[in-house]
Amino acid sequence: MQNMPADVKKAVVVVAPHTTNFDFVLSMGFVHFWGRRVNYMAKKELFKGPMGTFLRASGAISIERNKNTNVVQQMAKQFTERDELLLIIAAEGTRKAVKKWKTGFYHIAQEAGVPLWLGVLDAGNKLGGVIKELPLEGKTKEQVMVEVQAFFSDVEALDPKGWNPTFL
Repeated sequence: MQNMPADVKKAVVVVAPHTTNFDFVLSMGFVHFWGRRVNYMAKKELFKGPMGTFLRASGAISIERNKNTNVVQQMAKQFTERDELLLIIAAEGTRKAVKKWKTGFYHIAQEAGVPLWLGVLDAGNKLGGVIKELPLEGKTKEQVMVEVQAFFSDVEALDPKGWNPTFL
Protein backbone atom coordinates (compact mmCIF):
# COMPACT_ATOMS: atom_id res chain seq x y z
CA MET A 1 0.00 0.00 0.00
CA GLN A 2 1.30 3.42 -0.96
CA ASN A 3 0.74 6.82 0.60
CA MET A 4 0.86 10.08 -1.30
CA PRO A 5 4.46 11.34 -1.26
CA ALA A 6 5.13 14.71 0.39
CA ASP A 7 6.42 16.16 -2.88
CA VAL A 8 2.96 15.91 -4.49
CA LYS A 9 1.75 19.49 -4.17
CA LYS A 10 -1.33 19.38 -6.40
CA ALA A 11 -3.82 16.55 -6.86
CA VAL A 12 -7.47 15.60 -6.85
CA VAL A 13 -8.12 13.00 -4.16
CA VAL A 14 -11.33 11.05 -4.61
CA VAL A 15 -12.44 9.50 -1.32
CA ALA A 16 -15.14 6.96 -0.57
CA PRO A 17 -17.35 5.91 1.01
CA HIS A 18 -19.15 9.01 2.24
CA THR A 19 -22.31 7.75 3.92
CA THR A 20 -22.50 9.73 7.17
CA ASN A 21 -21.59 13.15 8.55
CA PHE A 22 -19.05 11.36 10.74
CA ASP A 23 -17.02 10.57 7.59
CA PHE A 24 -16.02 14.26 7.54
CA VAL A 25 -14.82 14.04 11.14
CA LEU A 26 -12.80 10.90 10.38
CA SER A 27 -11.33 12.48 7.28
CA MET A 28 -10.20 15.55 9.20
CA GLY A 29 -8.62 13.22 11.77
CA PHE A 30 -6.64 11.39 9.09
CA VAL A 31 -5.61 14.71 7.56
CA HIS A 32 -4.39 15.97 10.94
CA PHE A 33 -2.14 12.93 11.41
CA TRP A 34 -1.05 13.08 7.79
CA GLY A 35 0.21 16.60 8.38
CA ARG A 36 -0.88 18.00 5.02
CA ARG A 37 -3.22 20.88 4.22
CA VAL A 38 -6.19 19.69 2.20
CA ASN A 39 -9.14 21.45 0.66
CA TYR A 40 -12.67 20.49 -0.25
CA MET A 41 -15.56 22.19 -2.01
CA ALA A 42 -18.59 23.65 -0.26
CA LYS A 43 -21.47 25.60 -1.73
CA LYS A 44 -21.07 29.34 -1.37
CA GLU A 45 -24.32 29.69 0.62
CA LEU A 46 -22.70 27.94 3.61
CA PHE A 47 -20.00 30.60 4.04
CA LYS A 48 -22.13 33.07 6.02
CA GLY A 49 -21.32 34.00 9.61
CA PRO A 50 -19.41 31.71 11.97
CA MET A 51 -19.94 28.71 9.70
CA GLY A 52 -17.93 30.46 6.98
CA THR A 53 -15.05 30.99 9.40
CA PHE A 54 -15.07 27.29 10.32
CA LEU A 55 -15.29 26.20 6.69
CA ARG A 56 -12.40 28.38 5.53
CA ALA A 57 -10.25 27.27 8.49
CA SER A 58 -10.92 23.61 7.71
CA GLY A 59 -9.95 24.00 4.04
CA ALA A 60 -13.27 24.60 2.31
CA ILE A 61 -13.29 26.36 -1.05
CA SER A 62 -16.46 28.26 -1.86
CA ILE A 63 -18.06 27.24 -5.15
CA GLU A 64 -21.04 28.49 -7.11
CA ARG A 65 -23.38 25.66 -8.01
CA ASN A 66 -25.97 27.38 -10.15
CA LYS A 67 -26.65 26.36 -13.73
CA ASN A 68 -24.64 29.27 -15.17
CA THR A 69 -21.35 28.26 -13.54
CA ASN A 70 -19.00 25.43 -14.30
CA VAL A 71 -17.61 23.82 -11.15
CA VAL A 72 -14.91 21.98 -13.12
CA GLN A 73 -13.59 25.27 -14.51
CA GLN A 74 -13.86 26.97 -11.11
CA MET A 75 -11.70 24.29 -9.53
CA ALA A 76 -9.23 24.14 -12.43
CA LYS A 77 -8.73 27.87 -11.91
CA GLN A 78 -8.01 27.26 -8.21
CA PHE A 79 -5.25 24.81 -9.21
CA THR A 80 -3.76 27.46 -11.51
CA GLU A 81 -3.84 30.14 -8.83
CA ARG A 82 -2.29 28.11 -6.01
CA ASP A 83 1.17 26.66 -5.42
CA GLU A 84 -0.37 23.76 -3.49
CA LEU A 85 -3.83 22.26 -3.64
CA LEU A 86 -4.86 18.79 -2.53
CA LEU A 87 -8.57 18.75 -3.33
CA ILE A 88 -10.58 16.03 -1.61
CA ILE A 89 -13.85 15.06 -3.30
CA ALA A 90 -16.37 12.53 -2.04
CA ALA A 91 -16.81 10.08 -4.90
CA GLU A 92 -20.57 9.78 -4.52
CA GLY A 93 -21.10 13.53 -4.30
CA THR A 94 -23.54 13.06 -1.40
CA ARG A 95 -24.10 11.01 1.77
CA LYS A 96 -27.18 9.33 0.29
CA ALA A 97 -27.06 6.06 -1.60
CA VAL A 98 -26.64 6.70 -5.32
CA LYS A 99 -27.05 4.41 -8.30
CA LYS A 100 -24.32 6.14 -10.27
CA TRP A 101 -21.34 8.12 -9.03
CA LYS A 102 -20.59 11.57 -10.36
CA THR A 103 -17.48 11.99 -12.50
CA GLY A 104 -16.57 15.56 -11.56
CA PHE A 105 -13.38 14.43 -9.80
CA TYR A 106 -12.16 12.95 -13.09
CA HIS A 107 -13.04 16.08 -15.07
CA ILE A 108 -11.40 18.41 -12.54
CA ALA A 109 -8.15 16.41 -12.57
CA GLN A 110 -8.17 16.33 -16.39
CA GLU A 111 -8.95 20.04 -16.78
CA ALA A 112 -6.39 21.09 -14.16
CA GLY A 113 -3.73 18.69 -15.43
CA VAL A 114 -3.13 17.22 -11.98
CA PRO A 115 -2.88 13.62 -10.79
CA LEU A 116 -5.84 11.69 -9.44
CA TRP A 117 -5.34 9.87 -6.16
CA LEU A 118 -7.67 7.42 -4.42
CA GLY A 119 -8.40 7.77 -0.72
CA VAL A 120 -10.46 5.50 1.43
CA LEU A 121 -12.47 5.42 4.66
CA ASP A 122 -12.85 1.65 5.08
CA ALA A 123 -14.82 0.96 8.26
CA GLY A 124 -14.64 -2.82 7.86
CA ASN A 125 -10.85 -2.96 7.66
CA LYS A 126 -10.34 0.12 9.86
CA LEU A 127 -8.24 1.71 7.14
CA GLY A 128 -8.13 5.30 6.03
CA GLY A 129 -5.89 7.49 3.99
CA VAL A 130 -4.73 8.49 0.54
CA ILE A 131 -3.64 5.17 -0.87
CA LYS A 132 -3.00 5.05 -4.60
CA GLU A 133 -2.28 7.27 -7.59
CA LEU A 134 -4.43 6.55 -10.61
CA PRO A 135 -2.74 7.78 -13.80
CA LEU A 136 -5.14 9.33 -16.32
CA GLU A 137 -2.84 9.56 -19.35
CA GLY A 138 -4.02 7.50 -22.30
CA LYS A 139 -7.24 6.38 -20.61
CA THR A 140 -10.83 7.22 -21.31
CA LYS A 141 -13.15 8.38 -18.55
CA GLU A 142 -14.85 4.99 -18.70
CA GLN A 143 -11.55 3.14 -18.21
CA VAL A 144 -10.68 5.34 -15.23
CA MET A 145 -14.10 4.79 -13.67
CA VAL A 146 -13.71 1.00 -14.01
CA GLU A 147 -10.40 1.26 -12.12
CA VAL A 148 -11.99 3.48 -9.47
CA GLN A 149 -14.82 0.98 -9.00
CA ALA A 150 -12.36 -1.91 -8.69
CA PHE A 151 -10.37 -0.04 -6.04
CA PHE A 152 -13.45 0.63 -3.89
CA SER A 153 -15.21 -2.73 -4.49
CA ASP A 154 -14.22 -4.33 -1.15
CA VAL A 155 -14.53 -1.23 1.01
CA GLU A 156 -17.07 -1.16 3.84
CA ALA A 157 -18.92 2.03 4.79
CA LEU A 158 -19.85 3.26 8.25
CA ASP A 159 -23.47 3.16 7.05
CA PRO A 160 -23.67 0.18 4.66
CA LYS A 161 -27.18 1.08 3.41
CA GLY A 162 -25.81 4.28 1.92
CA TRP A 163 -22.95 2.60 0.06
CA ASN A 164 -22.97 1.46 -3.55
CA PRO A 165 -19.49 0.42 -4.71
CA THR A 166 -20.84 -0.94 -8.02
CA PHE A 167 -21.73 2.36 -9.56
CA LEU A 168 -21.18 1.89 -13.30
